[in-house]
Parts: sequence; C-alpha cells; structure tokens
Amino acid sequence: MLSSSTKGEQSYDTKSTSPSISNNLLIRKKFQRRGRTLSLNVNTSYNKNDADNINYILDNTTIGGVTTPKLTNQLNDQNSKSISNNARLVYTEPLNKTLSLELNYQNGYAFDNQQRLVYNYNPVTNEFDIKDPFYSNEFENTTLTNSVGFNFNKTEKKYNWQVGAAVQNTDRKNVNMTNGNVFNQNFTNITPQAQFRYNFSNNKRLNIRYNGRTQQPSINQIQPIPDNTNTQSIVLGNPDLKPSFTNNLFVIYNSFDFASFRSMTLGAIVNQQINAFANTSTLITDPTSVNYGKIAQGYTNVDGNFSANLFGNLSQPIIKGNKLTLQINASGNYSKSTNFTSSLENVTKSYSITNGYKLVSNLDKLDMNAGISGTMFRDTYSAAQNSNARYYTLTPSIDISYLLPGNVRIQTDVNYNKVTGRGAGFDTEYTLMNAYISRQFFKNKGTFKLSVNDLLNQNTGVTRSGGSNTITDLNFNVLKRYYMVSFTYSLGSIGGRSMGGMQMPGQGGQRMRM
Repeated sequence: MLSSSTKGEQSYDTKSTSPSISNNLLIRKKFQRRGRTLSLNVNTSYNKNDADNINYILDNTTIGGVTTPKLTNQLNDQNSKSISNNARLVYTEPLNKTLSLELNYQNGYAFDNQQRLVYNYNPVTNEFDIKDPFYSNEFENTTLTNSVGFNFNKTEKKYNWQVGAAVQNTDRKNVNMTNGNVFNQNFTNITPQAQFRYNFSNNKRLNIRYNGRTQQPSINQIQPIPDNTNTQSIVLGNPDLKPSFTNNLFVIYNSFDFASFRSMTLGAIVNQQINAFANTSTLITDPTSVNYGKIAQGYTNVDGNFSANLFGNLSQPIIKGNKLTLQINASGNYSKSTNFTSSLENVTKSYSITNGYKLVSNLDKLDMNAGISGTMFRDTYSAAQNSNARYYTLTPSIDISYLLPGNVRIQTDVNYNKVTGRGAGFDTEYTLMNAYISRQFFKNKGTFKLSVNDLLNQNTGVTRSGGSNTITDLNFNVLKRYYMVSFTYSLGSIGGRSMGGMQMPGQGGQRMRM
C-alpha cells in the first residue's frame, strides 16, 4: 500500500431557516368512583429545515512523491421535514384502597423527508448548476408504533411500588425517492417498567426505578447516500438498521436534616443496550478513488454496550444558620461501547473518577464559593492500543459577591483550568476571570449590569481525542475577553412578589444559591 499525506483547507458557509411548531393536549375525565380516571394526551410536532450550504475544499494529496490538487466546490441544497404525533390513552381503575390498575394504549406516527441536492460549480456560467447524482438523493422514512400495556400501582404509608409492561409493535417504511427502492421493517418488543419508593422517615427516602425503552435510528443514520462535507470521512447510512433497546436502572437515596441543613445523596445509574447503533469505519486505500485516504463511515447494530455511573454528595454546615457549608462530591463513571474498524471489532472502555470540595457562605451581604475539583480519565481501545490515553483535569475556583449600599452589587469569579496527559501541545493551563457590577431599580424589577468576561484574555480552545484508527487534534477559536452592558426588567411575579427580587447568580440583589 502506498503511503500518502493530504493537506488542505475547507470553508463551509451555511444559510438556513428552521421553523417548528408543536402542541400538547391533555383531556382528563374523572368518574364518581374515587380513583377511576380516563385521560388522553396528544403531542404533535412539525419541524422544517431549508439550508443552502457552500462546500469549498482544496486538497493537495501526495502519493509516492507526486502531489495532486483536488478542488471541491459545491452547493448542498438540503431540505428536511419531519412530522410526529403521539397519542396516549390511559384508564385507571382502583382495585382496593391501596391498589389500582392502569390500562394504556399508545399510538405514534413519525414521518421524515430529507432531500439533498448537490450541484457542482460551473465556471462557464459562474453558477452552481451541474447536478452531482452521486451525492444527491431524496429519502423518506415513515414509522408507525402501537403499544398496549398495563401497570399495577400500590400505595402505602411508608412505601409505594409500580410494576407493568407493554407490548410495542413498530412498522417502518423507507422509500428512496430517487431510485424508487422501498424497504419495510416490522419489530415487536416488550417494554417492562418497575418502581419502588420507600420512606424511612420524613427526611430519608430511597427510590429504585427500572424501565426498558426502544429508540429508532435517525434518518441520517439510514439514508444510503454518501455525504462528502467532511474532509476526513465519507458517511453512508444503513437502511437495514434495527431499533435499539435500552435497559435502564436508577437508584437514589436522599437524606436531609431540616434542623441542621445537613444533606446527603447517594445514587447509581446503569444502562445496557441491545442492538445499539455503532459506527463502522474503513480507510479508503484505493488510489483511484476520489476519496482516497479518507475514512468510510457507516452504521450497524451491536450488542454489549454498557454504562454505569455512581455518585454521592454531602453538604455539611460548619457554622449554624447555614452561614458556612462544606460540600463534598464524588463520582465514578464506566462505559463500554463497540464499533468496527476495517472489519475488526473495536471495544472502547472509558473510566473516570471525580472528586470535589467546596465551601459556600451565605451571609447578609457577602456570598462566597471556593472549591477545587479534579478528574482522572482513562480510555482504552482493543483494536488500537497505541491510542489508549490517561489524562487529568484540575479546576480550583472562587466566586465572591458583595452587596454595597444603594442596592449595588459587585462580583468576581476566578476559575483555573489545568489538563495534563493529552500530549505535548494539547495539555492546557489557563485562568478565566469574570466580573460585574449591577444595580436594581423600580422596586427590584429592573437590573442594570456592566460585566466583563475573561478579564485576563486566556480562554483556550485545544482538544485531543483518540479513536480506533484516528487521533484527532483540534485547535478552535473561542470567545475571549468581551464586555457587556445589559438591562433586564421583570414583568411577572411569584406568590405576589416581584421576580426581580429573586436573583440567580450573576444578577444584582440578593442571590439564590443551589
């Protein structure tokens, strides 16, 4: 195989419009018998996108010491339309004082149309009027789902539980409007669900929830027409994709002491997927191909994808009255996913561990947050072990706000960001400092604010990521130091109080902290 290298530049200019409309209708009927109800919920949405994209790519590919230029100058006229409607009918019947039965039926309709017309630039007419049939296509996808299910609900003083299941049938029709090909698929799934809640006391609760759900592939994932707008890859959809099925388990324990304001949260989230949507990638090695050196990307279904997240938070007051509080958080994440590179199975395993500490003050005129957080990341790839990576982040921060006489508030926050282990030139270290001064008017309904963001002008955009057959280094522009003058006026009120008196962080007046 000949070695090659490509250097080039790309500009991609887009002009688009994206109108959308949606509605939500709920009708509920109560009967004389307590607990007996009938409800109908209907959700409808319509989305349309019309875009004219100018794709300009100038590549210089060197093969065997010979450099060949290649110019792509195309108009991508992309038009898409989607309509969806979901209706759910639910009937509830009490069986006794604590047990009830729910019967439900759900109907879903989804229609997607995507048209991509690609025109090459014509130097004779100075117009984009030469249609490229290889990259042009119109594709329609219609999905109809019907689901019938039941739930038993039990409610007691200390606990309640819910157990149920549904049978869901999915009928999908894909139509290639360009060549007339029609592809039909039909699937039937069982979607179980269960929930258990237990109240140890008024301030200690345990919640366990499980559900199974299906997900349909997007029209971009099934449209079998190559997309050449990416300089590194050619994407081709797979109309044979099946819906994926996800088992989800959620466990959380909460404890809160109203007298001392001490709180603790422990939780876990676990996901397991069947027929997950996976990427396939193959290096194009044919020197005669117009896409030589790029990666041909597609989609397929795989089993075995899995993710788990464990987390915990502790809030411990140090000074009574919630004047000073220590917050501690810790979390661990693990994920396993599968894709294919050059027909080889590549299993990616990702780990991360995070730990953070923060001091939060809540005084009459002074608010202060000061803390530090760090994360260790580890990624491994079975098919490309040279891409395995371990890197670390460290983010100490401080946020101080003080209310001056005359309802004037001054604030500053400083965040230090350090990333190590990603490689020379891609480890980053910078400090972000923001500040503002604000004053409230008109009975706290209006707020005038003068702010400066990234006062030290150090914001940085550098990332590195690895895959089965690629290492991607990105340097991108980020918005650095800028100033802003704003005035906000609140027309509403909550509980008879002006919303202007209920300030979130970053506004003048008394601030609300979460």
